[in-house]
Amino acid sequence: MAKPFITGLIVRAGSAEWTTLRPSKVQDAVSAGKVEFDPLPPAGSADAPGDGRDAALEAAAGRIRVGCKDAEGPVTLAIASENVLLRALRLPTTDDAEIAGMARLQADKFSPFPIEQMVVSHEVLHKAEDHALVLVAAARQTLIDEAGELLKGAGIVPVRVDAQALGWWRLLRDAGEIREKGRHVVLIVADNRAEAIVFEGGVPIFFRSLGEVSDVAADTVAADLAQELGYTLMSLDLEHGVASERAITVWRHAEARGILEERLAGACSCGASAPAFP
Repeated sequence: MAKPFITGLIVRAGSAEWTTLRPSKVQDAVSAGKVEFDPLPPAGSADAPGDGRDAALEAAAGRIRVGCKDAEGPVTLAIASENVLLRALRLPTTDDAEIAGMARLQADKFSPFPIEQMVVSHEVLHKAEDHALVLVAAARQTLIDEAGELLKGAGIVPVRVDAQALGWWRLLRDAGEIREKGRHVVLIVADNRAEAIVFEGGVPIFFRSLGEVSDVAADTVAADLAQELGYTLMSLDLEHGVASERAITVWRHAEARGILEERLAGACSCGASAPAFP
């Protein structure tokens, strides 16, 4: 029986990228593509009122429809890391209904926008006898609505919405690339963007988008990233205690160890490895 195709699609302002995977016992088949379009003006914008925004939406959706015509199978819409807030929280309950209510209350606390303007979801990472470790995600409702408008116009109906950072997490976890002991910092640099995930005993405890980056081989860029991660580790030491073991892994499209890894090792006082990108 043929294995099903699965497609991941991420929409940003002015672009959409997709990857289709067909799992196989021998070798997975992968195809991908990217399409660019003019970013949509905000709804109600004086620059493109009424019909003007509709025309821009129709044009963008048309480009997505053509550019994604080779994507196959059920589609998962991924929200770009810079557009979603992720927090791993320890909640004092194991009841699913209570977890859902607490997750929304916590999102209201850490979101810079009113909770009424946010879409909130959560995932239980681990349950103990008296508490649960829960990943809470929040994104602007307007961002979700705009992505939905574009995909509807392109004839694409996602079966689920996920966060890009969680896709990276699952990819690395399934590949066995996450350390099961100590504090493990994973820095991912792809498509001129950087994001960090910190694991404690193999469980994610921290997510952060570091935004767009230029050449990571440049000393100034490497120094900035190292400084940000150094501050992050200090904050985690205060919140979770000092880890007896810690390490950094840098995933990027380069095999050789470079200035970025050297800077990270110095700023974070631990080894920094740079394996080939999965």
